[in-house]
Amino acid sequence: MVDPPDIPHSRDLPTFMIQSHLGPYTVARSQTRTSALWQMCKAMNHSRRASRLGTPAANPSSQFQSTTYCRVFVQAGDANTVMAVPMVMGEFAMQHFSATSSPIPAGHPPTFEPLEARKNYDTISPIDLSTLGPTTRMRLSDIALARSGDKGANINFGIFVRSAGQWDWFRSFMTRERMRALLGKDDDGYFIERVEFPKLWAVHFVIYGILGRGVSSSTKLDCLGKGFADYVRDKVVQVPVSVLEVGRL
Repeated sequence: MVDPPDIPHSRDLPTFMIQSHLGPYTVARSQTRTSALWQMCKAMNHSRRASRLGTPAANPSSQFQSTTYCRVFVQAGDANTVMAVPMVMGEFAMQHFSATSSPIPAGHPPTFEPLEARKNYDTISPIDLSTLGPTTRMRLSDIALARSGDKGANINFGIFVRSAGQWDWFRSFMTRERMRALLGKDDDGYFIERVEFPKLWAVHFVIYGILGRGVSSSTKLDCLGKGFADYVRDKVVQVPVSVLEVGRL
């Protein structure tokens, strides 16, 4: 017969109490030049608990390689104090209305026009890039600004230079095939649409299907496509020195 184990005369009893409230949140951003941004985020929160997560690749081949996070940890005895922090950050979020949300009756259009086929083209009469002289390697963000966003499953991406003297090079450089190459590992044979806005020195692309089923049904990290522009601008490209002499960001 086996003797029963000794039964202790005391027990451990855990007790719990609401001592404080906490609310960590993270902010994601694509592009290598995020150090200053995260320092600003830390200063805005007046906290030593703001931590940068990840190190972006120098010349990323995917948006994953270009993305880092800033994690801000908030803790206080009062829940309202914790909630005040994300409310402040919300002031910097995109607003979906301006001034008023009152409905405006549109009525019926007075005239109708036939729906034409969507335009999609590379630049007309491109210049020979080799005639622009020696080039230097630099990030596209050093010479061009951009904006991107979602439209269902697609990403709209507009990119422009700041000088008329750079336009001929830029429109000749930013072809549909160039855009596909800039997608890197994120390209899955997506259809790419391209048009130009010469008076804005801008080229606009639509990448069809890159967000899958779109927004809440997208498997992409950047499901709204807002960081896509910074990812593309983070790519290293060959830029003629003569173009840089005209203007640089």
